[in-house]
Amino acid sequence: MFTLKDHRGNTVGFSGRLLDPDAKEAKYINTSETLVYSKSNVLYGLDVTKAAIQKEGEAIITEGEFDVISSFQAGVGNVVAIKGSALTEGHVNLLRRFAERLVFALDSDVAGDAASRRGIEVADRAGLDMRVVTLPSGKDPDEAVRENPGALKSAIKHAIPIYDYFIGSAIKRFDTASSFGKKKVSEELLPIIAKIDNPIVQAHYVKELGKALSVSEEAIGEGIKKAKSTALSYTRDTREKREEHEMAYQTREEKLEVFVLALVLQGKTSELFDDLTQEEVAVADFSHLPVRQILERIGAFLPTHPVFLVKDFADSLPKELLPILDEAFLWDIGDVLTDEERFAKQWAKATYELKRTLLRRQIQELARGNARSEKTDEQSRVIQGRLGELTGALKALENKL
Repeated sequence: MFTLKDHRGNTVGFSGRLLDPDAKEAKYINTSETLVYSKSNVLYGLDVTKAAIQKEGEAIITEGEFDVISSFQAGVGNVVAIKGSALTEGHVNLLRRFAERLVFALDSDVAGDAASRRGIEVADRAGLDMRVVTLPSGKDPDEAVRENPGALKSAIKHAIPIYDYFIGSAIKRFDTASSFGKKKVSEELLPIIAKIDNPIVQAHYVKELGKALSVSEEAIGEGIKKAKSTALSYTRDTREKREEHEMAYQTREEKLEVFVLALVLQGKTSELFDDLTQEEVAVADFSHLPVRQILERIGAFLPTHPVFLVKDFADSLPKELLPILDEAFLWDIGDVLTDEERFAKQWAKATYELKRTLLRRQIQELARGNARSEKTDEQSRVIQGRLGELTGALKALENKL
């Protein structure tokens, strides 16, 4: 059994490995995704190795718990494991706090793994230097370090840049002497090089790929333009479909309210809830019914629970509210959680937008109600007075910005 902890040392789940080599079940059995465990935001060993990662300026990425334990025992302290070969945005946001270089020492072929390439694109956009270790022996770092710790340390020291690895891997797998082989290499590599964020780095690999395929840089450049055009078209179509889905699922106002709930749940819940109600925001005014109901239940839960634990709170909720609670608690705000100043700014911005949105909605609803039916003079005066109060409050709020 392995205890899975977040980077602060809090236990969030468990991983069990079967020892019977003849067992028919899956070798690893892991905690399912829960309110506190999201494998996309947890790196095994980071709570212990983050100091070494920060000191070395690089994190060695492996796939399994044994890879971390064996490497650490052999003196490689700046190592973590992801569950599988996919590096996520959550992982990248965690690691960039401690290092500027990622060194991949994975079991599988990174170049041939689409999930790995997506993670590498995220890390590239974050400005991280990425390298790949060629294991000197064994199928994984655990075996390699058991066979020859010195050889693994040397391989880590001589890890090659990730895009050099991509080119080398493709050339090994395809016959670049043939036109078909060049076609296969270009189909694999052009989309990868097209996504390199830095133009200088991209120009370097345009030249390297041209040399490897014995074609001109101009030809590679044309190929990259086509790859970018194809990717842009795909991204646009995907974004439009996603936006259509989101519009059907949540309005902008509802998403803002879920985000405010996310901050309340993941931050200092008691303090933030008090601050929210003191900001002249009535929970009853929230338009997203599940969010409103969850906040109402938080208000009733806090007086009897000095320490707010999400798990205990979740146990008190009806099942129909759990999906929104999960969405809010798993909202990726890891980049501000550990920085009090940034969190405070994010909270101030979110509550400002919330108050402004609520005031605008109240003004619109009151104006529409006034226009729909005839009113007595007294009723009209009351409505106009209330409209004046709300409009004045909105102007005062916007003047604070």
